[in-house]
Amino acid sequence: MQRRRFMSALMGLAGFCLPASAKKTHFVKEVLLLDCFVAGYQFYQGENVQQQFSPGDLLSLQAEPENSYDDLAVEVYWRHTKLGYVPRCYNGVIAQLLQRQQKMVVTIAHLDIMQPTWRRLKFNVFLG
Repeated sequence: MQRRRFMSALMGLAGFCLPASAKKTHFVKEVLLLDCFVAGYQFYQGENVQQQFSPGDLLSLQAEPENSYDDLAVEVYWRHTKLGYVPRCYNGVIAQLLQRQQKMVVTIAHLDIMQPTWRRLKFNVFLG
């Protein structure tokens, strides 16, 4: 029992020894939700503008409920250029988050123009 009191007192003293800036706890505000390749990249305009891409560039997502193949389809855009879709195996969660107007940050993670088109552009979706 005394060991617990000692540890509690020690932990309490440790807080007094730290500078004020170190006492504040900083939490990451964004959580990585998805890391994947753009589906259908070869069928849209990505190849025409990919020389302008940089890792970290912002992308946008737009639900496409009227899509005849998948009513949960989610389009991926760079500026106003359609690059393709969120892969079908992941789009259900993303579509629901879009419908709920959940804040998401979408960025280009990696571009490798030497890869086949279906593995060329990787993007990240952060929940935040």
